[in-house]
Amino acid sequence: MHIKIILPSFYDEHGNLVKTKKVFVPCITIRYLAAMVPNHHRVSVVEESVEDIDYDEKVDLVGITVQTFSAERAYDVAAEYKKRGVPVVMGGIHVTAVPDEAALRADAIVVGEAEDTWPELIKDFENNRLKKRYEKPARDSLNNLPYPRFDLIDPQKYIRSFFNPMPLIPIQTGRGCSHNCDFCATTRFYGEKIRHRPIEDIIAEIKQSKATTFFFVDDNLTADYKWAKEFFKAIKPLQIKYHCQMDTLIHAKPELVALAAESGCFHCYVGFESQDPQVLRSVNKRFNQPEEYKNVFRLLNKYNIACYASFIVGFDNDTMGGIKYTVNFLVEQKAAFAAFFPLCPFPGTPLYQRLKSDNRLFFDDWWLHKRELGEKMNHTGIKYADNQTPGYVLSYNALHDFYSYSSMAKRFLPPRKNTMFSFLANIDINHRLRSSFLNLL
Repeated sequence: MHIKIILPSFYDEHGNLVKTKKVFVPCITIRYLAAMVPNHHRVSVVEESVEDIDYDEKVDLVGITVQTFSAERAYDVAAEYKKRGVPVVMGGIHVTAVPDEAALRADAIVVGEAEDTWPELIKDFENNRLKKRYEKPARDSLNNLPYPRFDLIDPQKYIRSFFNPMPLIPIQTGRGCSHNCDFCATTRFYGEKIRHRPIEDIIAEIKQSKATTFFFVDDNLTADYKWAKEFFKAIKPLQIKYHCQMDTLIHAKPELVALAAESGCFHCYVGFESQDPQVLRSVNKRFNQPEEYKNVFRLLNKYNIACYASFIVGFDNDTMGGIKYTVNFLVEQKAAFAAFFPLCPFPGTPLYQRLKSDNRLFFDDWWLHKRELGEKMNHTGIKYADNQTPGYVLSYNALHDFYSYSSMAKRFLPPRKNTMFSFLANIDINHRLRSSFLNLL
């Protein structure tokens, strides 16, 4: 039996399918699902952003992992296979958030984590007794999880250094986040309880990958300070380099940041979200203290860890002037990268429920109306007052200001240790922004 597992791409605001020659990080989810397919079956994976789907290839079962921004495309892919009589199953964060919606487009859905449901589904399919829905409680223990099928990664499809045979490899060290921010869909999927994988299992997975550079994809690698210290000490002898995600509370944990740097951390994603305390309170992120943001940058810069500063724009009291103030702040702090995500009401989150209750959404299922919303320059479906600026407009302007040549000069000159990669990546982002958004300026 041939099982094909697909990560769909997504449509842009004009309805065009987004494709690229190479991406930075391979999707580990589809390789992880492939690892759970019994050896007597053939399994293949497709990452549609960098490769095409061959609908005419002989396949017995198709599995599609669905994210909110790719949902419309995922449903179109499912329809193409169903036209050909191929059974389709769906899972992922979006399916778990809106299972009834997904069930209308699939022969079966997987709700929640897949370790105990995906293998059962495959066995049921073999025996012609496929059920419509598979759902089981999440495991308390993450011991002895299978390692992803790294052999299904084609390095030629991903951005990598000339001397590195493998691209940046994502690895999950645990699941769950105790912060429970209102806008976060991940917490709804993995829960608030932090569950760690055994450190020895993670090290074995690192070695099996044959890579030297990694992205630890956990939402907050340092949420459990005691565990993080043990982990950093354990991986230090591996002499790897890695990206990770931390929270702003590291400003009070200099020893932890030092250990991270010693163990190979050279790039860190931090969710600042806003400099407005009122905004932070409104989305249940009270632990972020804007007065400590400078100390976060100071600490990361001290240990030559490039900071990828993440902000959310499009809250009711956000203005163009306020966003420019944030960009100037980031330039002063010499942030290596910055993201300005438009406020997005992911289904299943408290933010979504609040905006829906207040009649602040153009469509309850806004993710299926991206073309109509794109014409309004309001891709996440939030209704704004006439005197408010939608998140996407704020995002476009903030990105252009932050990745301008004058900003790069201030942030990267004089040259500092370990900044060459960030500088070159900034130039690439600048070129992409100029070509993508020229018509919006």
